[in-house]
Amino acid sequence: MSNLIRSIFGVCANFLLYTGKLLHLSYEQMSVYVNLYLQGGLLVLSGFLPFCAMLVAFCKLPSLTGGIELFCLAAYFSIYLVGFVALIRHYSTKVDYAFDLCVVDLQNLAGKMKISYHAVNILIFVIWWLALVGVNLLLFFRV
Repeated sequence: MSNLIRSIFGVCANFLLYTGKLLHLSYEQMSVYVNLYLQGGLLVLSGFLPFCAMLVAFCKLPSLTGGIELFCLAAYFSIYLVGFVALIRHYSTKVDYAFDLCVVDLQNLAGKMKISYHAVNILIFVIWWLALVGVNLLLFFRV
């Protein structure tokens, strides 16, 4: 399992490294821009899509059930938005320092979860991210 985690981490790290070279950015800069800001922003956007779809459906055919569902989806989206704002505020510093802070945060989380630093990266930035975006898209297309 450890080799699989390191391999997946290596693929992700190499993607950031080589993409950074193409854009004349360091690995650290790419990590912050992609993992925190781009992935975070896309997650918020994907959380907003189900709300938008329900809003359109509710405007076409208002109902009590639709209103309750609309309220729930607004609360659901708000959680993503508040989380993203908290993330931006926590890492609102120079990019290199934001990278270092993120590494420390991930190492602390890995220690609490009793898994490796590489595993916590894969868990958050690959597995959980894909799962959350997938759920949001399912909700969007369900509405």
